[in-house]
Amino acid sequence: MRLLALTHSLSDVDGVGRYGTEVLRRVASRCERVTVLLARKHRGLSPRLPPGLDVRVVLPPDYFLYLSWPKFWGEFLARMPAVLRAACQADLVHCLSDYPHALLAVLAARLCKKPVIVSGHGTYSVAPFRFPLHRRLISWAYARADAVLMGSRFALARLGREVFLPNARVAPYGVDPSQYRDAHLLLPPAGTPRRYVLTIGELKERKGHHVSIPAFLEAARAHPDVHLLVVGRHAQGDAYFEARRAEIRAAGMEARVRFLGNVSEQEKLALLAHAEAFLLTPVTSAEGGFEAFGLVYLEANACGVPAVGTRGSGAEDAILDGETGLLADRDDPSGVAARLSRLLGDAELRHRLGAGGRRFAAANDWEHTAAEITALYDQLLAAPAGKGRAP
Repeated sequence: MRLLALTHSLSDVDGVGRYGTEVLRRVASRCERVTVLLARKHRGLSPRLPPGLDVRVVLPPDYFLYLSWPKFWGEFLARMPAVLRAACQADLVHCLSDYPHALLAVLAARLCKKPVIVSGHGTYSVAPFRFPLHRRLISWAYARADAVLMGSRFALARLGREVFLPNARVAPYGVDPSQYRDAHLLLPPAGTPRRYVLTIGELKERKGHHVSIPAFLEAARAHPDVHLLVVGRHAQGDAYFEARRAEIRAAGMEARVRFLGNVSEQEKLALLAHAEAFLLTPVTSAEGGFEAFGLVYLEANACGVPAVGTRGSGAEDAILDGETGLLADRDDPSGVAARLSRLLGDAELRHRLGAGGRRFAAANDWEHTAAEITALYDQLLAAPAGKGRAP
């Protein structure tokens, strides 16, 4: 099979990039050739990509959805010939990221009469529906894909509120347990406190730091030796970030909450492995952004660390309540605080949920995800031309 993949990221620093990397690592061995069309201004290539990929930086940057209409169509029309040539030389087209790159992928595949799959990742599968013309374009593209894959039932339900797609299905994200098996042998960065709760996520509304930080501040009163470490990009002066700092100052806990910014992959593994608990409380933001799944929950589980998350988000798919972690209602800091405090005060519960998390992560690895995707490839390639639509 000659596979054409499109994506805006093949980096380890974001979920779309990790998804694309892990899928390509596992499907490349089944392909005669894999061509990847990557977006300009991407975040770099993962060192774990398989050798032999033909990676071409061709696509517009992922934010071109938000350009003015003349610039949007200028980017689209300028890139379309290269996408069309690559699609005509492939047997199957898989867009590993959302709209608007999915529009290029589907149009090129249909013109070349090739089967096409779109993998959606949540916010950017739904956000374009807020714009009238983009709504028509994304509806056209997704309806004409042979399959639209979403990473969680929550994300699929959110997409279903915008458009009816009988070709949409869940293909859950996975984790590579072998990457985390020996993480406990890694030493956290110098100065890391002995007991801490870890959260990972850029400082922005949909990550729910305005829920998790007040929840920690409330729980921390009963656990004076526990700190909160926040990994993820933040910007000094940003209104959302400064509001979180003000909450911490008002509680008199500046010394117990640390914003670490972005860290290396090895530092992330070490921090995960030695945490008492992992905390992430996603919400649906004012502009409609949401967490489709939350790979970091599975990563924490793979390290044997229980997770605390919120219902009404992709955490419902990534956390088994009472088995791998604990779920609270969305936008309920006190409910989150109660569950976090319960975990921090009960070492036996942490051990039981951590062990359950390891089992859950092992059962939801990338091999399982790739097996579902390659089975779909086989189905579409075996179907007569024009008859390949997946149920």
